[in-house]
Amino acid sequence: MRGERKKANPPKCINGIIPDEVWLKTKVTYKLTCDMPECQHTPFAYIGESKKPLEDRVREHAKATRMNNVKATAFAEHFKQCHPCPVYPILNQKPIFKIEVLDSKLDYVKRKINEAVKIDAHKPNLNRRTEGNKCQHLLYWHLDKAGRDEYRQGRSVA
Repeated sequence: MRGERKKANPPKCINGIIPDEVWLKTKVTYKLTCDMPECQHTPFAYIGESKKPLEDRVREHAKATRMNNVKATAFAEHFKQCHPCPVYPILNQKPIFKIEVLDSKLDYVKRKINEAVKIDAHKPNLNRRTEGNKCQHLLYWHLDKAGRDEYRQGRSVA
């Protein structure tokens, strides 16, 4: 495939050795956990999904954290609240995140549903919202006409 990367350049803020093929995975559901010493007793985690390569999405989390952009990611908000020291030097010197790929190679609808299921199962404390309502909407449009009619009929009775 034209333009496909073969080698990853992961951010330094990740704890653990992760092979290039994992960093370059696309269409993933992932779990990001804070690895700062203060959070070892209560793991602060976030579950997300991305169409982009995992490396790119994690870089977005790291940049938002470094810039204190709490609107961009829940992880940045966590760092501003729980680790108010200047984060930029930390991000360049030592690992502060752990990353785990929960699933990959999922199309948009399956990724969103998978994310909602994983959020419900893992109950991560950094996710700002549940994805359940979004999934109901996606599932509705994923139904054929008969299924949508049956769904609407059931809602009008209730």
